[in-house]
Amino acid sequence: MDSQNKKNEELTEKLERLRLENSALKVLATTLSEVSAESDHKEMTWLYALEGNRDGVWDWNAVTNEVFFSKRWKEMLGFEENEISNDLSEWDKRVHPDDKDDVYVRLNHHLDGETPFYQHEHRVQCKDGSYKWILDRGKVISWTEGGKPLRVVGTHTDVTLRKEIELANQRYRSEIEEKNLHLEDAHLKLRKAKDLLVESEKLAALGKLVRGIAHELNTPVGIAITGASYLEDISQKLKIAYEQKTMTKQHMETFLASNEQGTSMVNRSLELVAGLIQQFTDLSVDQGRQVNRIYNLSAHIHSILKYGLPESHQSRYQISMDLDDELMIEGDPDSLKKILVQFVDNSLIHGFENSRKGYIHLKTRKAEDYFEITYRDDGIGIPEDQLKHIFEPFYTLNSASRGLGIGLHAIYNLVVHQMKGTIQCNSQPGKGTEFYIRIPLLQVDGDCLRKDSSHWSK
Repeated sequence: MDSQNKKNEELTEKLERLRLENSALKVLATTLSEVSAESDHKEMTWLYALEGNRDGVWDWNAVTNEVFFSKRWKEMLGFEENEISNDLSEWDKRVHPDDKDDVYVRLNHHLDGETPFYQHEHRVQCKDGSYKWILDRGKVISWTEGGKPLRVVGTHTDVTLRKEIELANQRYRSEIEEKNLHLEDAHLKLRKAKDLLVESEKLAALGKLVRGIAHELNTPVGIAITGASYLEDISQKLKIAYEQKTMTKQHMETFLASNEQGTSMVNRSLELVAGLIQQFTDLSVDQGRQVNRIYNLSAHIHSILKYGLPESHQSRYQISMDLDDELMIEGDPDSLKKILVQFVDNSLIHGFENSRKGYIHLKTRKAEDYFEITYRDDGIGIPEDQLKHIFEPFYTLNSASRGLGIGLHAIYNLVVHQMKGTIQCNSQPGKGTEFYIRIPLLQVDGDCLRKDSSHWSK
């Protein structure tokens, strides 16, 4: 009886242990189920989040090469969900051949632990045969017991539009760079052509200058040579008469009269040559010949008009003046004299026709850092087609006059190159001529005012 009771007790204990173990297994099963459900829920949440961002998702088993491609991943390439299997080859065969080598280099760097993640932009073929640019990113999230990558997850992002814009910008920059090279080449050629043109114009101007000088000097020099030859001839005849002792008083009187005439002719020609040379010299602005000093502009103009012009000139015009009597300037007084004398000469030679008495008005004005001189006559004026040439060398308005056509060119050189100013001429036929000069001003204390010539035009 005791033995039976003991067996019953042992059996009861075993049943209780089994009941407890079964209860524990149920709790463990429930817990595992809840953990699995939570894990699945997290993965689905992650998947939905990525695909909600319009990214395709892939999950690769690096041991079996089985790959999960999300629905969005397939749609991105134009495929239905059942048209692509869960194998790595589905992706591999669609990577553009030109991109594949670099793709695997980047991927293997990450699988070998050399980079913290995998990322690459490459082209992937769509169902219709076209290619899309894909930003492919991924990361190893689990490893085998041997330390090899086991599970790799990642995303596909369609960056075709951005890539096309980048490529278009690259092409545009390349085209711009190519065009810039063409422009630089064209600019270089243009500069060379300009240099050649300038050199050609210099040579042409020099040729014109030489021809002009030769033309103007030819007549007086020819007369002087003729006169000198004549004097030599009559001197030789007188010498022969003297040596042969046949010279008479008549010979001597004829010689003296001829000598006086020939000498006068030579002297007049040489004086004309000297005058021409002086005018040609005035064409060149020699800064070293300037004698700058401080003087009263109004007083100097009065002096020029009173003593610097022939008396015969003064009877042929009436002048009015509006001068700034307080204006002191620093410069070369002789340069201003040449300018005024030339203006008056031009009015008398070209402006006042038929020797009529003309009217001249002269005005000076001081501005902030320059002074102005306005010269105006009531002469016949200058035609428009001639006005643009008046400062050119050897250009004369009246070929029948005694003018050489170098006076206004010399004045232009004085004003522009020596005085660093500007000169402008306004004229209309029948309405007279006006010259307007603007010169930078030096203060009498020697301090140089600003010489910004950008506003010196009238």
